[in-house]
Amino acid sequence: MSSYQLPIGLAVLLSLLGWVADGVNEELVFRGYQLKNLAEGLMGKRLGARAALRLAVVMSSTFFGLAHLANNKATAFSTINIIVGGLLLSLPVLLTGELAISIGLHITWNLFEGTVYGFPVSGTLPKTRLLTIQQSGPELWTGGAFGPEGGLICTVWMLVVGALIGAWVRFRHR
Repeated sequence: MSSYQLPIGLAVLLSLLGWVADGVNEELVFRGYQLKNLAEGLMGKRLGARAALRLAVVMSSTFFGLAHLANNKATAFSTINIIVGGLLLSLPVLLTGELAISIGLHITWNLFEGTVYGFPVSGTLPKTRLLTIQQSGPELWTGGAFGPEGGLICTVWMLVVGALIGAWVRFRHR
């Protein structure tokens, strides 16, 4: 289904381009620019490089969450979830020093949540949806009109993914 009045393939491509622009922009701003500059600015006599980087990750993730607070149907809980999402999107940068994986994860998350599965993405229903899923259940779990990012199910999966990334790094680097 597409409200663009275009053939579905073209509508999906247009949607993908929008998610690419969104993912690249948000990752450059919140993980690229802010993370590096905050870490450099915080480093000094009181904070070493590692502590400054950790604090910068928390600060940039908090700014990321607060930036989404103005979105349609945002709640305090959706903001907390997006802060946690920002922490997860920071992991590839911390582990590799590169922003590309974070950008790819952000684009993929939005594309599948919105365009493929038809859920609202951060409070906005996508114009093109390959599937339309009728969600039911308590809003606390589903995220309601904000989408899965505003629900506990997302929190659970982000914690699982964070634990898996931590386990993989520990296994890989002992």
